[in-house]
Order: sequence, then C-alpha cells, then structure tokens
Amino acid sequence: MEQRVAADPDDFVAQNRLAALCLQWARESGELHWLDRAEKAVAASLRAFPEDSNPEASLLQGSCDLAFHRFKAAKATGLRLTEAQHPKPGAYLLLGDATFELGELDRAEAAWNEAGRLLEGNFSVLGRQSRLALFRGQFEQARKLLDDAIVMASERLFTSPEPLTWLMVQRGAVEFKSGEWAAAEGFYQAALKLEPAYWSARDHLAELRASQGRWDEALELVENVAESIGRPELFQAAGDIAAAAGRDTLAQKWMDRAERAYLGAIEKGDERWLHHLAGFYSDSREKPEEAVRWARRDLGQRSTAASHDALAWALFKAGDVAGANESATHALAWEAADPHLLYHAGLIRIAGHQIAEGRALLARAAAVNPHGQAFHFHR
Repeated sequence: MEQRVAADPDDFVAQNRLAALCLQWARESGELHWLDRAEKAVAASLRAFPEDSNPEASLLQGSCDLAFHRFKAAKATGLRLTEAQHPKPGAYLLLGDATFELGELDRAEAAWNEAGRLLEGNFSVLGRQSRLALFRGQFEQARKLLDDAIVMASERLFTSPEPLTWLMVQRGAVEFKSGEWAAAEGFYQAALKLEPAYWSARDHLAELRASQGRWDEALELVENVAESIGRPELFQAAGDIAAAAGRDTLAQKWMDRAERAYLGAIEKGDERWLHHLAGFYSDSREKPEEAVRWARRDLGQRSTAASHDALAWALFKAGDVAGANESATHALAWEAADPHLLYHAGLIRIAGHQIAEGRALLARAAAVNPHGQAFHFHR
C-alpha cells in the first residue's frame, strides 16, 4: 500500500486504505508511530478529494482525533457525519466514542444504540456499551455484553485475531476491576493463547501480577512490553512496580524515561498524556504543583469524572483541601462506580472534616472492589 500511494499520492482510496491499516496496526502493536502515519495518509486523502465527497476520510480523521485525545474535534466530525443524508454506523460509533470521553454519557449511549440498530447487533457496539455499564457499576451487565460480543466475534473470520483478543482483555478487566483476580487471569491468558505477543494482554497481566505481589514476574512482563513498543505509560508502570518492589535505582531509571517521554510528546503538541501526567506527578514522582497544572489542562480538554478526580487528588496532595473537596464534588456528580475515585473522595472528605461522608465513600469503594487499593496501573 505504501508503494501505491508513493506512486500516486492523489489516490485517495489507497490513502484511506493505508490510514485504516495504520490505525489497525496501532491497535494491534501499541506502537504510537502508526497513528502519525495514519494521520498523514488521511491528510493526503483529503487534499486529493474534499471532505464533502470523501466521508470515509472524514471518519478516519475522526478516529485519528480520538486516538490523539482531540475529543472535541472528533465529536464535531461525528455530529457532521451523523447529520448527513444517509449516515453510516461508523459515524454513530465515532460520535459515541467522542462524547463518552467528554463525559456526555447520555449522548454516547444514544449514539451507540443507533449504531447497534443500524448494524442489527455487532460485537464492537456491545464492547462499547459494556464500558458504559462498567462505568455505572453494572458489572453483571458489562459481563453479559462482553460475553455476547465474544461469541459474536468468535463466529467471524478476521485477518487478525486482535478484535477477539481485545474483547478478552476487556472482559478480564471487568473481573480485575471488581476484585475477581482468578477470573481476570483466565481471560488474560485466553487472550494470550490467541495472540501470545498481544501487548495489551501482557500489560494487563503485568498489572495483575503486581497486584498479587508477584513483583519479579510483573516487572519482567512490563519491562519487555515497554522496551518493545516504547509507550510512556508503560515506562511509568515499570517504575511504579520497581518502586513497590523496593528497587529504587531501577524505579528512578524508569521514572526518568517516563517523564522525558511524557514531556517530550507534549512539547511536540501531542496532548494525549495530560491525564497521565497529573497522575504521574500525584503518585509516581510526587510534584503536587505540577500535578495540579497538568490536571487543570486535562480538565480543559474534557469535563469528566476522571478529570475532576485527577484535579481533586492533585489539589489534595498539594494541601488545598478546600479546592480538592470542590473538585471531588464534581467528580462524584457522575455517580461513577470507580473504586479509586471513591477512595480519593473519601480521604478528601475526611481531611475536610466530613468524617461520616468520607467513611461512607471508603466503604463504597471497598464494596465495588475489595482489592481496589492494591497495586494498579495509571491508565
């Protein structure tokens, strides 16, 4: 495909195909450079053929915007494409994905439901709907949706096992987030049986091993993945595991790499890592003022439970209990069944002398996931 577009850069069909392949390779490998290549192909396609006559390129541009966390741009594209005369299901998937990331949950649900209606049931729709169920603490519903999606995907023939392995990892993540570690491992291992080198399955298995206190296994897993694909959040995960295992020199090395990678990407205009940096400076390399700065920038991108929680926790670490309580109130308004959010809010409420509410929030966090305060990756 590269040869074809090199021979004729104005072949917009080939450019679109190349962009789609690069997005697929980015999902499969975890290697971020494929996203850059996808965006270049989309830009070439749109130069060759304008957006009004090239909706496929617009949809691919929306997918690139999502991957780069340009959620408002992705939402605008989704709205434009769904308002076309004969909108395709992919337009509703894009709109749902973007609005979910922006915290517009009802709009996301409606868009995904419409995509499901047009597709008459589809594993990718069910996978998305499970995310909403999980956010709301509807664990049984999330399990059922993913189980149904896995059955559907198992009956399809793909050029790559990635769609099915991705669903297996998501299914395992539901179990991990509800404290069912043995069940989580079963799904992660099933994903690795399908695709032994699948980076996301190895990443999640490393998180599980660290939660179990199996530090050497966790560190070996995450270091191998981090070295092979070079993602900054994996550098941070390796540093966190090394620190928890008492290997301070190794932890420092990985934290240095994570910090350089995060800041280097942002200096180049890549703002995917704002939320990660807020957590990094709150918990991994504690610089509370920096955590607050990055959390505020993250909140400027999207007003969600997670972004308000990140700011609340950063303010708490910086000693601003009143500001932390205000942000925690915003985070709690989403009624997310997130044990980390609830735990943060509980500690913040107690620090603000709202003892009864704080204890109730800590109890809720433990009810969602009894292992919720065990080791976990910052995702």
